[in-house]
Amino acid sequence: IATFGGLARFDGVRFKVFTTANTPQLKNNRIITLATDHDQNLWIGTERGEVLVYRDGVFRMIDDGKKYEYKIANDIFVDDKGIVWVSGWNGGRICHLQTGCSPVEFSAKIVLKVRQDSAGQHWGIADYQLQQLTDGKFVPDESFKKRVVNIEPNSNGGLWVVSVGELGTYHNGKY
Repeated sequence: IATFGGLARFDGVRFKVFTTANTPQLKNNRIITLATDHDQNLWIGTERGEVLVYRDGVFRMIDDGKKYEYKIANDIFVDDKGIVWVSGWNGGRICHLQTGCSPVEFSAKIVLKVRQDSAGQHWGIADYQLQQLTDGKFVPDESFKKRVVNIEPNSNGGLWVVSVGELGTYHNGKY
């Protein structure tokens, strides 16, 4: 469980909390987001933009957030190819166990989320705009004019889209 007091793990009987006091790899107790990859590694994002992975009982810092001045790692998503997408308050990035993280180009600074639809297309929310990955960068979908606050893939194709005051599906340019 991601908390502002560390990372909590429940074994069915009791909680164990990992904090900066008992886990040297954690540099910040304010955990914002968690995700697991295809190998069951736990990816961890913090309020200061750090990205860690918990693998085989060991925490490892993948990105300290300082190189690209990431402020908050507010969402982590693992796509069908195992690529880890990190959204943040100074842009987005992709991360790997071996190579660390590198930036992904968005047309905006505040990246709330990245998801992949059932057709394999990557979508993002940046500055509350629905954006689509095209030629290696995310660009606003000009046909969608609403302020977007959340997206999730729809098993029937396209996306579930939460905009201000609305919930609907978006598929092939139609809402």
